[in-house]
Amino acid sequence: MIKIHNKDNLSNELLVGFLIDKFDQPGNKKLQKKLHKLLKKGFKDKKTKPKVLEFNTFMLANISGSNGHFNQSEARISLEKSLYSLYKDYVKRTSKRFRSRTKRNRSELESHKILAKFLSSIPNSPDNPEEIITRENRKMINFLEKNFLHIIERSWIIFWAFKQKGEDRIIVEDKVYHRNYDLQTSSSGLHAFDELLILNFAHPFLKSLNRLLQDTISRVDNIRDAFDGSDTLEIINPDLTSEALGILGGDLVGGIDAVRTIVRQINRIEEIQTSSKQEIEILNGFGDEIRKTVNNGKNLADIRSSFKNIIEVLMDLQILVRDLNKQALEGRIEVNLEKFHSAIIELPIQLREVKIWADRFMDIAFLSPESGEVALTSSKDEFLSEYQDDKEIIVEARGLHKTYRPFSSTIYALRGSNLTVKRGEFLLILGPSGSGKTTLINMMAGIDMPDRGKVYLEGRSISSMSDNELSEFRRNHIGFVFQNYLLDPRLSVYENVALPAIIAGKTNQLHTRVHELLDSLGLKNYANQDPTKLSGGQMQRTIIARSVINNPLVVFADEPTGDLDSETGKQVLAKFRKLCDDKKIAFVVVTHDREVSSFADRIVHMKDGQIIEKSFS
Repeated sequence: MIKIHNKDNLSNELLVGFLIDKFDQPGNKKLQKKLHKLLKKGFKDKKTKPKVLEFNTFMLANISGSNGHFNQSEARISLEKSLYSLYKDYVKRTSKRFRSRTKRNRSELESHKILAKFLSSIPNSPDNPEEIITRENRKMINFLEKNFLHIIERSWIIFWAFKQKGEDRIIVEDKVYHRNYDLQTSSSGLHAFDELLILNFAHPFLKSLNRLLQDTISRVDNIRDAFDGSDTLEIINPDLTSEALGILGGDLVGGIDAVRTIVRQINRIEEIQTSSKQEIEILNGFGDEIRKTVNNGKNLADIRSSFKNIIEVLMDLQILVRDLNKQALEGRIEVNLEKFHSAIIELPIQLREVKIWADRFMDIAFLSPESGEVALTSSKDEFLSEYQDDKEIIVEARGLHKTYRPFSSTIYALRGSNLTVKRGEFLLILGPSGSGKTTLINMMAGIDMPDRGKVYLEGRSISSMSDNELSEFRRNHIGFVFQNYLLDPRLSVYENVALPAIIAGKTNQLHTRVHELLDSLGLKNYANQDPTKLSGGQMQRTIIARSVINNPLVVFADEPTGDLDSETGKQVLAKFRKLCDDKKIAFVVVTHDREVSSFADRIVHMKDGQIIEKSFS
């Protein structure tokens, strides 16, 4: 993220924010092009160009100009109407695509057929169960479509900053807010745009989420009773029964994961609501009405607690369904016959409803507005402050962002990470799987490049290096230790260790250096050994020797003790510590194992692509 920046401090600014459907990528690309074209045509200033991009699950646009064209209300209102019309057309399209996408899900249709067939095979089954399931599924789709429409129709903001006049103007639905400010003593409220956009979205989002919550509670509690009864149901077709119960078990696994995602969405909105208070207060009450419409912390806590209770109920249902599957092998199951038929229909549909919601707003869990800034990117990073020359810092990461889009949603691997590595320090990066640890060290080592932000190696930006220069720097100054050993089985231990030095042309006294290293790491007697015949600890120590043979500035180690037993792992870490102390080589160790902490000089904790805590051990 960067600050909105213009050479002319008195230029007028326009920011636009629309909620989008991340599953509708063709529609989003069309919206992006049309928005760019509309702003370029409407903002009559040839010196400036619109900037339009996706930010999390929003489409943002920004344009500025120094002319006074939009000081006239007619010109401003005309452009606002055009923007609203453009978004209205997009909303219609995304609503149709949602219905089409959910109705033709083949795996769901197959599951419905199997469940309907199972229902037909048991006593007192309703007539035409497949038709009933289809009807209930259609009701569910209608419910979600109505609520998604409620959210998306209200989740947009048009923000004007008339710097020549010292006035901010914001349009949210049919409401217009104004704020006048002194050009000499205060500034525009542009820096709070992210927060206002998200809080405006949060209001309809949470209102509809509460409807989903009540719907889920009423159904799930009733369903639990159906699988826990004393009525005996004779099984005519064990294979069909097992297949149907297997579908329910799979739906429960997906449902639990979906509810956990929803809890993360609630957590993120609560965090933003809390952190945005200062941003809004700076505006002297401007936009405060928007913030107050968001559910207060107590209500959010209640909603979160209710969803966590649903997770517990679904986990209990998992156990009951597994037990029924075991009973089915014996030819009978114990259930509550009065509720069992409706439960077989309602459970997968309700769980699908929750999953569709969680998937639709998956990215909300990763929202990250930054204080004092606006979420508009710059590929050149021209607004990052300059590198501060410090001879002790060998690697510095500044404002790193990295996203991946394997499917329709987005993985936010890094979200604005900042980190420095100093000479001879043992730096530990802790965090659960998926927190961004490996992505961060890959960026810092120059193996992968960030979408935004910069990495400096000894004061030089990686982005300014050619491929050859970067390869040479890595070869001479960076070592790597990975969990999967990557030793060449065709070479001896000695040859594996010597290989990086030979490639780098650092062969002076190589024989002595290799043997000294092997001796210091307890591998003196294994120099001529086939590496495949080494133990896990010996392989890892061989990797350590290979990583430091060129006397690098820093070694990056990704889960280096993951395949080792506790005692061997400690021995490997002790070797890291000794090399830090003796040779002043920095070690950056990534792990989820907190027991490694005792070896580190400094500890960094990561979560959801961000560094959340730094401490000294």
